[in-house]
Amino acid sequence: MLPTIVIIALFIYFLGKKYRSYNNRKYELRLFRLRDRLRDAAVSGKIKKDDWTYYFLDSSISKMTKNLRSVNIFYAMYLRKKHINDKAITDFNRQLKFKLEKNSEIKAIYNEFQTILNMYLLSKHIVLLSMYAMAVYGYIKSIARIKSLKLEASDSIEKLTLVPETSTSIDFMQHNKSYANYSKAYC
Repeated sequence: MLPTIVIIALFIYFLGKKYRSYNNRKYELRLFRLRDRLRDAAVSGKIKKDDWTYYFLDSSISKMTKNLRSVNIFYAMYLRKKHINDKAITDFNRQLKFKLEKNSEIKAIYNEFQTILNMYLLSKHIVLLSMYAMAVYGYIKSIARIKSLKLEASDSIEKLTLVPETSTSIDFMQHNKSYANYSKAYC
């Protein structure tokens, strides 16, 4: 009986490991495809290549692709809490949203960037989220808690695309480097 349990446990462990590897690679490829779409839009003229939003998205998607395996929902929530009162990020987010409203193509790419991260984190933590849902099931306040958790996770994912740890926003904030110096490095 014990050897059977050990074999099943090892099988589940290795199956989980293979799934995580497959899942990470799948979302890395989705981010590469999104970055290619961004670059194709710049080549075709749908997006101005000399606009800072193009460089921000291109470099942030690349940075996220590189760091994707280390990103998880807990890290996203930690970063949200860490930067919740960061005026520079709030100002940068306001500038970014203003620029995104001017170009529907770049806005669609940015929204897809957030969607890919959202789907990745959900797929990475599906078992954990299921266990959490089962644990709070039956409590009267569980529905409100799940809604607040969903809002917190959504806000965390938005912050994940803006904070310096997982994006290149610091390079584009006015108080740091000038865009001219940054664009010279990439042009």
